Amino acid sequence: MIKPKIGVLVCTARRPEMLKRCLSSLLPQTRSEHFDVELVVIENETPTRLDAEFWTDLQGVRTHHVVEPVPGICPARNAALAFARQAGFDCIALIDDDEIAQPGWLEAHYKTLTHHEAMATHGPVYFDYEVPPPAWWTISDPEPGIDGAATSWAATNNNLLSCRIFDLPGFDASFDPELVHSGGDIDFFQRLNAAGGKIVWSSNARVTEWTPLARLQMDRFLEREEGFAKDLVKTIRKRKGDFRVAWRFGLRLLRELPLISRDRLRDLLRQVDDGGIARLRWRRRIAHCRGYWKGLWSPARDIRKIDGA
Repeated sequence: MIKPKIGVLVCTARRPEMLKRCLSSLLPQTRSEHFDVELVVIENETPTRLDAEFWTDLQGVRTHHVVEPVPGICPARNAALAFARQAGFDCIALIDDDEIAQPGWLEAHYKTLTHHEAMATHGPVYFDYEVPPPAWWTISDPEPGIDGAATSWAATNNNLLSCRIFDLPGFDASFDPELVHSGGDIDFFQRLNAAGGKIVWSSNARVTEWTPLARLQMDRFLEREEGFAKDLVKTIRKRKGDFRVAWRFGLRLLRELPLISRDRLRDLLRQVDDGGIARLRWRRRIAHCRGYWKGLWSPARDIRKIDGA
């Protein structure tokens, strides 16, 4: 009996140590009675220099190396999908280079995908911190959830997809390069769902994301929040059009301005140090407003429309 072939796709850019940890965690996943596995490393912009000894450790696994010269996560992901389609994989797994796959990760994804006859699965991401996170840090580990529960969206940091997505009517299996933050993932999976592709939760397909000190800085966090807000506007524009998105986010901007002033005043009058929680509240509102404003004024000509979404 011919076993299905799964390609595990890892996009990376100038992070050799993270990539090493990720690939090392994938090696045990390649030994399965149910499927064959090939690893695909997609390097963005500049090839990462890994020592020869490390590549020797991967010799027992068929490994492919792709370089995508166009900077950005969406071009890298599109290069990954293009390679997967050409390679003739039956399924493709997506994991980020800063993540470590827990034992049984790929088996859990495959079991959920086949048992629930889904087009894609999405699994939980837990966090491993270089130092304890500050009091204002709002990201926490996910709840286990119900295996096989349907969802309408996902991120691309922990997934298994059937390559039937490439032949799904009405679905363009590529990432929109105009959405450079979280919007690219969400847009991809929302379009998949709108085209009839079933997406389910795989509760036992766990990965752990390494979170270094640099990511725990408030300015870095707010920069990401601004980008998310900008992509949110662009994504909704794809579905609702220019007029409705301008009305929706124009009103939201007007509503947020007095709330920013209120929260800023409360922070100034606060007598007790709360670890930055109050400061984050109003600065986060400002970051979102900046993102909304930039999204409203960004060019719409390259943003693909969605019918029926």
